[in-house]
Amino acid sequence: MTVPTDLVSLPKYLTSRVTVFVMIILACFVGMFIATILRINQATILNENPLGSSGLLAITQNRLQNEMGSLQDYLVYMHGQSEEDLKEQLQAQVVQAHGHATYLYNRFQDTLSQSELQSLLVETLRRWRFKQGRGYLFIDDMQGLCILLPSNPSLEGMLLKDNQDDQGTFIMRAILDAVKNPEGAGFARYRWYMPYHGSQMYDKVSYIKYFEPMDWIIGAGDYLEIAQQEIQAKALQRIASMNIGQRGAFTVLDKAGHILYSPTIEASAERQHYTQAENLAFRSLMREMLLISQKGGGFSEYDWFENGNDESITKLALVQDFEPWGWVVIADMYPDEDQIEQAGWLALSSPYVSYIKQISGVTIAVIILLVGLVWRYRLALIKLQQGISSHASDAQLAFSRTRQELDIAACVFDTSREGIMVTDADNLIVATNPAFTKITGYEQSSVLGKNPRFLSSGQQTSEFYRALWSSLAVFDQWQGEIWNRTKQGDIYLQQMAISVFRDDQKRIKNYIATFSDRSEHVLAEQQLKYLAEYDDLTGLPNRRLLHDRVKQYIDLSEQRGMQKFSLLFIDLDRFKNINDSLGHNVGDVVLKQIAERLNSIVRDVDSVARIGGDEFAILLTVRREEVLSAAANLSERLMKSLSAPIYSDDLELTVTPSIGITLFPDDGNTADTLFRNADTALYHAKEQGRNNYQFYSVEMNEKASSRLRVEHGLRQALEHQEFFLAYQPLYSLIDGRVTGCEALIRWKHEGKLMPPDEFIPLAEEVGLINGIGDWVLHEACRQGAYWREAGVGIPCIAVNVSGAQFKESLLATVTRALEKTGFPGENLVLELTETALMLDTTKTERILLTLQKMGVRVALDDFGTGYSSLAYLKRFPIDKLKIDRAFIDGLPHDSDDKAITASILDVSRHLGLETVAEGVETQEQAAYLTAHGCDVAQGYFYSYPLSPDELETVISKSNVI
Repeated sequence: MTVPTDLVSLPKYLTSRVTVFVMIILACFVGMFIATILRINQATILNENPLGSSGLLAITQNRLQNEMGSLQDYLVYMHGQSEEDLKEQLQAQVVQAHGHATYLYNRFQDTLSQSELQSLLVETLRRWRFKQGRGYLFIDDMQGLCILLPSNPSLEGMLLKDNQDDQGTFIMRAILDAVKNPEGAGFARYRWYMPYHGSQMYDKVSYIKYFEPMDWIIGAGDYLEIAQQEIQAKALQRIASMNIGQRGAFTVLDKAGHILYSPTIEASAERQHYTQAENLAFRSLMREMLLISQKGGGFSEYDWFENGNDESITKLALVQDFEPWGWVVIADMYPDEDQIEQAGWLALSSPYVSYIKQISGVTIAVIILLVGLVWRYRLALIKLQQGISSHASDAQLAFSRTRQELDIAACVFDTSREGIMVTDADNLIVATNPAFTKITGYEQSSVLGKNPRFLSSGQQTSEFYRALWSSLAVFDQWQGEIWNRTKQGDIYLQQMAISVFRDDQKRIKNYIATFSDRSEHVLAEQQLKYLAEYDDLTGLPNRRLLHDRVKQYIDLSEQRGMQKFSLLFIDLDRFKNINDSLGHNVGDVVLKQIAERLNSIVRDVDSVARIGGDEFAILLTVRREEVLSAAANLSERLMKSLSAPIYSDDLELTVTPSIGITLFPDDGNTADTLFRNADTALYHAKEQGRNNYQFYSVEMNEKASSRLRVEHGLRQALEHQEFFLAYQPLYSLIDGRVTGCEALIRWKHEGKLMPPDEFIPLAEEVGLINGIGDWVLHEACRQGAYWREAGVGIPCIAVNVSGAQFKESLLATVTRALEKTGFPGENLVLELTETALMLDTTKTERILLTLQKMGVRVALDDFGTGYSSLAYLKRFPIDKLKIDRAFIDGLPHDSDDKAITASILDVSRHLGLETVAEGVETQEQAAYLTAHGCDVAQGYFYSYPLSPDELETVISKSNVI
C-alpha cells in the first residue's frame, strides 16, 4: 500500500487509518458482549411458561381492547371530520366562483350596462356544478331577494326573507347574517327538504361570501346527511383493510342488524340483514353479538370453524357500539400462540435486565472515549490541512462562482416552460431548449444552422417583419404576438420577446428569442365569450347578446334611415309545473325542443334567444310596411307550433306560449326601452288568460308603472304596519245568532284603503303572500285570544289561506301562532280553495289530517267554482263548505243558481258538513237559503266587515251561545 506524501492528502489518509483501528477495537468489544448474552440459560426461558390459560385470555383481551380503542378513535375523528370536510369543499367552490364573478365584473363593467352585467354574472354562475352535479351556486341580494336559484328558478325575483325551516329558523336571515362580519363571509346552518326524501327536513350547511359590486351574496350549500354518508363509506373502506394480527378482523352492523361490513360475507351481500345470510353459524353469531351490544357491549368467547378445517377453534370477540352512527363494531381474533410465547420469554428474561444494563453502560463509556480520541486527532489534522491549502483558496473560490453561474444559466435554459431559440449574427439557429421542441415539434438536431423562417405561418405581412427588425436595430429588443406553424402544420399564436446580445465591441453576437404558446389562452377567452353570450342548455344567444344585436340594429337604422323591426318576448305558460312535478331533467328536454322549434320557424336573418328560465325572444327584421303584420303572422305560427305535444321518454307534454310584442321605433328608440316594453306586453298577455299575443301600448306601461308602485308599497307595508284586520260576522240561519267571524285583511296605502282583490293577487305573484298570510294568521289568533280573556264569546275565527301558503310549513306556522297567542285550535277555521287542495292530493290529505289532530277546522272556500271530485271531497277531513257568492247573486230567481245551490246543500247534508253562504245581500236570498237548509250566512245584508270594537258590540247584542 502506498502512503501519500503530499501535505494535502496525508491528513485524510491518517484520519481514515485511525478510524479503521478504532472500529476494529469496538467490534471486538461488541463480540464479547454478544458471547456473554448467549451464555444465559435459554433452555429455562423457552421451556418454562409462566402464563396459564387465564394469562392467555387476558393478553388476547388486552390486544382486542387496544385494537378496538384505535378504531373507535378513528371513527370519532371521521365523524367530526365530515362537517369540516363539507365546509372546506363549499368554501373552495364559493371562493372560486366569487373570484370568477369578480373577474367578469372588472372586465365588462365599462362596456356593459348594470342590468347586462348582472345578467352575465347570473347566467355564467347558473351553470356552475360540483359534487357530481348535485351542488350549485345561489345568489341573493342583501334585502333577501332571490337572484339565482338553479334548483327552483321560479323563486328567482321573489323576496324570501320570511322562509322558515321546521325549527323556526328564518333561512334567508341566517344566510344574510353569515356575511355581516369584517371578512364578509361565513357559514350558515339551517334545515331544508332533501331532494327525493319526501317532506322531512335535514340539516344543511352553506358558505356565503359578500359580492360588493352588486350588493349580492354568493353561496353554496349541501346536506350534512350526505356528507356523513360519504364519510361512513370511507370509514368502512378503511375497516375492510384492517387486520387484527394474522387472522383477526372487524365486523360492522347497524343496530337493526344490517351488515355494513364483514370479512365473512361477500361485498355484494353487504347492507342485507344478517338473518338473510346463507351461513347459519354466522347468523347465530351475529344474533349473539347484537344481544351483547344491547347490554352495553363486552367480550364473547365462541368456537369457530376456519375455511378448510373440520375442527373448531376457540375465538374471542369484543363488541362495542359507536353511537354517533348507530353502529355495532365487533373485533375478533384467535389467541396467537407465537405472541404468547414471546410474552413468556420476556417475563422469564427479566432477571437478566440489570446485568444487560451494566454491560451496556460499559460499552457506551468505551465508545464515548474512543470517539473523543478520534475527534481530537481529527481536529489537529484539519488545522494542519487548512494551513497547508490556504494559498489555493482564492483561485478555487473564483472557479466555484463561475461554475455556479454557468450551472444556473444551464438549468434555467433547460427547465424554462417558455421556448428559447438562440441564433447567431446571421440569424442561423445555434441552440434551442426542450420547451422549444415541446411547442414547435422540432428537435434541436433538426434545426441547428437553419434560418427560423421555416416556422413562419405566412399570416404575417412583410410590413410586420420590417417593423420587427427595425425595433431590434434601434432598441435591441422586440416583443409582441406572432402566428407561427408547428412541425405538424398547426398554426398557433405565440407571445414572443427577442433580445439582441452584443460583444465588448458592440457587435451583434446573438439573437435570443423566448416565446410561449397562447392557443389555450385564446381558446379560454373564446369559451368565456361564448359563456357570456350564449345559453349553455339550448345553444341560443342569451339576453346580453340579444341586447347587443338590438342596439346594432338601432345604430344601423340611424345610419341608413329609419328601418323598422319587432321584438317578441315569449313565455311558456305554467312551465314551473313541469319542473316541480317531473323534475328539471324533463324541463330541460322541453326547453331544448322549444328552442329547436323556434329556430325552425324564423329566417336565418332573424335572431332567436333564451333570455331567462322559460323565456325566449325573437328579433324579427322585415320591410318597414310589413312589420306589424309580420309580427302578428309569426305569433300565430308560434302559438300553433309551440302548442304541439312534446315527447320525453313515455311522457306527452303540452305547453302554450304567451307573447309580448314591441315595435321599433314606434314603442321606443333604445334597447332598454324596447326590452322593458316587450316585457310589459308579455305580462299583459298572461293577464289576458295566457296562450295569446299582445302588442305593446302606452296604457300597458301606465298600468305596469302603477303595478310597480303597488308592489313597492307591499314590500314595505308589513314593516310600516299598514295592514289591519276587519271581521265580518257569520250568522246562524236557524236562530239568527253570531256563530263566528271571518278575518279580512285591509291595506291603508297612501292614505286610502286598497281593495284586497287589487293587492292579494300581486302579493301571490311576487312571493309576498307568505309573509302577509303569516301576519294575518298571528293577528287573528292574537285578537281571538284577547276576546276570550275579555269574556267576549266568539265561537270561531275563520282565516283565509292562500294556495302559496298551503304546504308543509303551514303546520309549523299554525302551531307557532296558537302557542304564541294561546288561542285554542278548536276555535280556528282555515279557509282553503279547491285549487289549492287539488294540486297534490297526497300532500293535502297529510296536512289536513295533521290540522285535524290539532283541533283546527277546515272550510272549503268558493265551493263549486273549482274542479273538486266528490270522491276527494269525501276523502279529505273537511268541516265546512262555503257556497261562492257567484251562485248566491241570482237567488231566488235564476234557475241555474237555484239548481247549483240546492245540489251543494244536498251534498253537504249527505256528507255531514256545515254550509256557509257568502255574499248574502237581500232578504229574499236569506229566506231561500233558510228554506233549503243552509246553516250559516254572511254578507252585507247582515253586516259589513267591522273593527274589533264594533264586532264586540254586535256579539253582545246577538246573545251568542
